[in-house]
Amino acid sequence: MKLSCRVWSGWLRSRRPLLVVLASLAPVGARGQSLEEQVIQRRLEFQQAELEYEAARAALSVVDRQFSAALNTVREAHRTGDDQALESAYAQAQARSGPLAAQERRVDEARQRLAEARQAFVEVLNLSLQQLAVAMSEAPTELRLTEIDAIYRDRRAELSRLEDGGEEHAFRIDVAILPDINFDPRDGPEELETKAQLVEAYAALVDTVISDIDRRVELLNEQARSDRQREDLLRAVGRFDDTNLPVGVTTGPPGSDAAADSTGVGNRPLTLEERIEELMSYRAQLVGYRDQVLIKARTFRSRLRSIV
Repeated sequence: MKLSCRVWSGWLRSRRPLLVVLASLAPVGARGQSLEEQVIQRRLEFQQAELEYEAARAALSVVDRQFSAALNTVREAHRTGDDQALESAYAQAQARSGPLAAQERRVDEARQRLAEARQAFVEVLNLSLQQLAVAMSEAPTELRLTEIDAIYRDRRAELSRLEDGGEEHAFRIDVAILPDINFDPRDGPEELETKAQLVEAYAALVDTVISDIDRRVELLNEQARSDRQREDLLRAVGRFDDTNLPVGVTTGPPGSDAAADSTGVGNRPLTLEERIEELMSYRAQLVGYRDQVLIKARTFRSRLRSIV
């Protein structure tokens, strides 16, 4: 539907304060984009990655049902003892297994693209929050402060929703179970080398998860700093010669109404500090777990050196 010039002009006028605030904030990035333009681009890229991931999952569901139906045909033919039908059913199941494996790969690739798009969006939103916190400290008027704080709260809530989705898809390692790769007295040099490499590769995977936790904790610390800067400013809002906070501005943690995390204490969402504490606790478990895995790898290496 096309908008008339009058309607379009009215829309622009109604949003002019917000547009002016956003346009005045962002420095230019490496590719000539302002930070606000980067936020818009990363949001669109994330939304596109979400659509592609959901489409890939829907397609996988269809292919999986087809493969399951083929397996049921195999079971039925086996039950009835019809060799000809069984041979046909096996062929059909084999034919369906290829598309299933291919679609599973496409889902994995789409999931990875979604994770990368989410991370890029999270990072640019964090930068936006830092910049908005600085802009609030420099706001010349009460109205300007109110406008910038409204943007801050919206961005903070958006960031919380993004992180909730990231937590749902985050890769976790069960630290109670070591890799089921064990020494066998019959192992020769080739078997020992292979087992050592497998265990070392698993330890490297744990290191990757630890690095991801470090990155997430760093981002959460940045959010906490921006939130504290904003809250300190709002407490000192008396510099506007007004003992009350500007209308529409609150000092509660921005994003708290949108829930910082889907899992909390009781019915309360986790605070940033609690999320950081939870991640650091998991990190400590992973470090101990990785060290146990490396001990296992060194055992294989030691045995290998003793027989070559």
